[in-house]
Amino acid sequence: MRSCRHILLINSDGGDGSHCESGLQPAFSEERPVCGIFAQDYGQAGAIDFFGRRYGLPPALSGHQTYFLWGPRGYSGNCLIVLDDSTEVLQGLFERVEYVGKSADNSYALEREIRVFICRGAKFGSLAELWPRLKKWR
Repeated sequence: MRSCRHILLINSDGGDGSHCESGLQPAFSEERPVCGIFAQDYGQAGAIDFFGRRYGLPPALSGHQTYFLWGPRGYSGNCLIVLDDSTEVLQGLFERVEYVGKSADNSYALEREIRVFICRGAKFGSLAELWPRLKKWR
């Protein structure tokens, strides 16, 4: 397992997201233009969008609430950084699933120690085909 240095990013309402600052860069630098970041909820996605700009991260993808409306943003799904999912679920969707680390624990964050994966080789066709199944409104 690759070590991953993490920083906690607290969003404007006091603490709902985290982001792996340096561990992902070497892991996907050559794939960066075609690799999206998929977050499980709007808090994670919002943290990626707000804080990720300074690191050159693309806008987050998420099926949660109104983030669903942005769609897959042109990503194929063949390379995705996925936050907060299980290895078993991801292995059913991708040929290769690499656990790269987890976010730091922080008492001010609602979500702690979020697992981060890099997934390659979509088994589901395109992300546009899978997208309707990713909608979560809770």
